[in-house]
Amino acid sequence: MIVKQMIRNLGTAVLLSAWLAGCSKSDFLSQKPDQSLVVPTTLQDFQAILDNDNAMNGELNQGVAPSLGEIATTDYYISDSNYYKQFNEQEELEYIWAVNPYPGADIADWDKPYTAILYANEVITGISGMNVPAAQQTEWNNLMGSAHFYRAFFFYNLAQIFSPPYQDSVLDKTYGIPLRMSADINESLHRSTVADTYKQIIQDLEQYLSLLPVQASYPTRPCRPAAYALLARVFMSMRKYDSAYTYAEASLGENSTLMDFYTLDSANQTVQRSNPENLFDCLLLRSGPTLFGFVDSSLFRSYDTANGDLRPKIFYGGNPGYLQKSYDGSFNPYGGIATDEVYLMHAECAARNNDTGTAMNDLRTLLSKRYRYHKYISPVVTSVKDVLALALSERRKELVMRGIRWMDLRRLNFEPTFEVTLHRTCEGFPYTLLPNSNRYTYPIPDNVMSANPTWIQNPQ
Repeated sequence: MIVKQMIRNLGTAVLLSAWLAGCSKSDFLSQKPDQSLVVPTTLQDFQAILDNDNAMNGELNQGVAPSLGEIATTDYYISDSNYYKQFNEQEELEYIWAVNPYPGADIADWDKPYTAILYANEVITGISGMNVPAAQQTEWNNLMGSAHFYRAFFFYNLAQIFSPPYQDSVLDKTYGIPLRMSADINESLHRSTVADTYKQIIQDLEQYLSLLPVQASYPTRPCRPAAYALLARVFMSMRKYDSAYTYAEASLGENSTLMDFYTLDSANQTVQRSNPENLFDCLLLRSGPTLFGFVDSSLFRSYDTANGDLRPKIFYGGNPGYLQKSYDGSFNPYGGIATDEVYLMHAECAARNNDTGTAMNDLRTLLSKRYRYHKYISPVVTSVKDVLALALSERRKELVMRGIRWMDLRRLNFEPTFEVTLHRTCEGFPYTLLPNSNRYTYPIPDNVMSANPTWIQNPQ
């Protein structure tokens, strides 16, 4: 990582110019630009912008991908004593699914992803007209592919929080997210439709993924298997399972490596950032719930520990407490893309296409790496429905606290068989989130709405 650290240090000054582009219009117009700031001009300069891990991937005890969705799931719970001790006022409201969960507050789940998008746009604009010698073409390709990947990744994450779930019947009638497409602070922004939101995400990935390498130099840089996997995740959220299967298969075709949890357990190790499953490393924003939440007891009991399931030990230290380490070896919640998720997407999509053989083979391949002595014994399943239910159950257990569950709830609530009513009790008071409630879409922050009075707020 020494080389990347040197590039990141070089980018400290370069990023100041991108920071100016990230200021609000009122802030920017009230200040004179500092002429001493370095303007990025070389490919190395633009690589430094994307290598700012704090802004683009999350580090230094803070993340960048939205965690509001994870906060709203019931894969964890908070004791009454921790509710006030470990939460701020905003998190208290988010935990109980309040109608207005963050009145008047600046929301990092909105601000940080859009900052990363501005940086990505800075790179796209800066290198678009650049003539490079043949010796630098691969470097240019990687930059262009990476910048579009970052933009798509954060558009997608924002859409899971601030845009309604994807429904074919109302695509052009519901508002998605603002699509910032340049680093120009004077760009006129409006809320796109849900249809346009997903169209842009898919376009950014499909048109530019061929420019990415099969294996990135560092897990914090995008690679082609990660782009295929992100496309599969996008189509999963759209409930376009044939397309999701195609892209999951493409991802596995280029990287199907899995970690061996038995080896980790034998060496008393935890998952590390450099693990071979980590296709793209990114961290969720830290919050009280993601740091101090206890795993839901029914979820914890669903692991087959009697027959050697090692995930409770690797994930929770063997006790139904906090998540011990995330998928990148830190205490920060993981919000990136990993190979295990790709296997589970492939399995679910196969089951939905009545291909139970492929689905069960995917699950056996994954879970044999999660059990002591590799002795996973798959249950006897007699129907497509049972295989699909098994795939979804393993998906929840494997991808716990990784920013996936909220997306799954949003899409599965359209299927009566899998819809879920969420329940919480806090200080003796019961709280409920019904399937397809408006509160599955968070409101746009008040300060953003004040600056854009023509926008329509998400109904609550």
